Amino acid sequence: MPLLRTPQKTRRHPRLSTYGMKSLKTEDAIRILREIGYDSVELTAIKGWDGEPAQFDAARRITMRKRFTDLGLKLSALMENLPPHPTTRPIARHSIALKLAAQLAHDLCPDRPPLIETILGGTDWPKAKELFLRRLPDWAKLADAESVVIAIKPHRNSAMNRPEQAIELFEALGKPPRLRMVYDYSHYAMREMPMDQTIRTSLRGRLSSQSRMWRWSKAKPCSSCPARLARLTTSLCFDCSSRAGTTATSTAKSPAKSPARPDTIQS
Repeated sequence: MPLLRTPQKTRRHPRLSTYGMKSLKTEDAIRILREIGYDSVELTAIKGWDGEPAQFDAARRITMRKRFTDLGLKLSALMENLPPHPTTRPIARHSIALKLAAQLAHDLCPDRPPLIETILGGTDWPKAKELFLRRLPDWAKLADAESVVIAIKPHRNSAMNRPEQAIELFEALGKPPRLRMVYDYSHYAMREMPMDQTIRTSLRGRLSSQSRMWRWSKAKPCSSCPARLARLTTSLCFDCSSRAGTTATSTAKSPAKSPARPDTIQS
């Protein structure tokens, strides 16, 4: 399946993660999210959550695939937490976890597997960058072998916590096509990092496409843009297409004010 597709008109997919629903079974969590008004979900696949691959036998995977379809709910991402470690011991464990997540992604959504999201951890960017450059080439090979996209999020409490650092990392890696960046403004807020500036910077990088593409346009933002995007002084707008492998936002982790139009910008 090609990573880039012909643009097609489609609706936005406001989504919420099951990260904050650890006590619930996945079936109950996604039903509740659909009732609230979300039409896309990031399933938390971290060990200890009901969404971890070990909780899904073959029969449950088939049932869950049908459940997503029946609810009209798009599975846009699986959340993992696999920060690279300086020692070699966790490497095999992380590799196994990524492979299991990739298999779950294909089983739950075979036509368009959700991306796998993780953070990189660490505290000191110069030191951590060297570690990431040693570990991530293996992730790129695994992503190619498993036909999935691994999306890495700059995280406020991690060494890589700014969009420009992610771009620097991907360029040093040679821009692997299946390693992407997740845009999450909640990790830039309250840091004197204006939204329009972080979006401009991020659009130069390797962003992941979970549900739609963002593009630069000389036209004004389209009418389907959320209000705060429409207020941007930049000419950013939603293309409202389904071109995978381009740009996107990460999963929101708090309900929107209105069930009819949940916030799509951020987690």
